[in-house]
Amino acid sequence: MGENGGRQYEVNALGRKIRVLGNVEPNPGNNLLLTLDLELQKSAEEAMIDKRGAVVAMDAQNGDILAMVSKPDFDPNLFARGISPENWKTILENPARPLQNRAIQGQYPPGSVF
Repeated sequence: MGENGGRQYEVNALGRKIRVLGNVEPNPGNNLLLTLDLELQKSAEEAMIDKRGAVVAMDAQNGDILAMVSKPDFDPNLFARGISPENWKTILENPARPLQNRAIQGQYPPGSVF
């Protein structure tokens, strides 16, 4: 995580900038490199339509995760501005348990070791 920068200005009574009083340069954080393969992710999503379970595709050479899907799921945009009580109740009372991420929380034997 980086650090925010900023400038501090002296302004007149009308709010116009007169001069810079201070300047703090932003400090970038570490880079994040994703290994997801978009086409493989789309294929996994399509394969899991109307199903319950998980798909994880991993590169056996280096352990990179190429695709990961857990179904059923929910729309995370519902949480963006505060979820309504009705939507929250619908998610909580869903017998398919969409809040459970089956890809990382489920205990399933692998489909293939090759």
